[in-house]
Amino acid sequence: MKERIEKDTLGAVKIPGSAYWGKETQRALGVFQVSGEPMPLGIIRQAARIKRHAALVNAELKLLSRRKAAAIARAAQEVEIGKWDRQFLIDLYQSGSGTNSHGNVNEVIANRARCARLAAANPMLVTALTPKIGYDRAAEIAKRALKEGRTVAEVAAEMTDISVQELKDLLDPKRMT
Repeated sequence: MKERIEKDTLGAVKIPGSAYWGKETQRALGVFQVSGEPMPLGIIRQAARIKRHAALVNAELKLLSRRKAAAIARAAQEVEIGKWDRQFLIDLYQSGSGTNSHGNVNEVIANRARCARLAAANPMLVTALTPKIGYDRAAEIAKRALKEGRTVAEVAAEMTDISVQELKDLLDPKRMT
């Protein structure tokens, strides 16, 4: 299995490549194996719900960009509905304060949000539009998206007559594999 390395002032930590958690969770997994029982998923899901709403409120207050808030809210909702249950392995009887399970939720949501934002911003997605709008028009959309720091979908919605739903379907990376 592939691994990735995350570093901080405490040093480097190897994390499984398929994990959305980060270095703090990985360290906790090595230290707090007390009962073998993970934190109840109901607690994890409610923490994600709180984080989803906090992101949306912070966007309303203009303390967080709408784009980041939307990515965080989508990732938190994925956790809420149980899509990433296997990412929450911190022992129920960790240090007692819940810091590690809270950090686990933060890391999974942040990494999922980042992955989704990177995928949505990838100009290569425009190739899925080429059969419908042609190469030159698709290239214009990609250039503008890069120049303006926007997603292909946002720019394509303005520059084409393709419906929002059809754009969503055409630009879904899961459908491209």
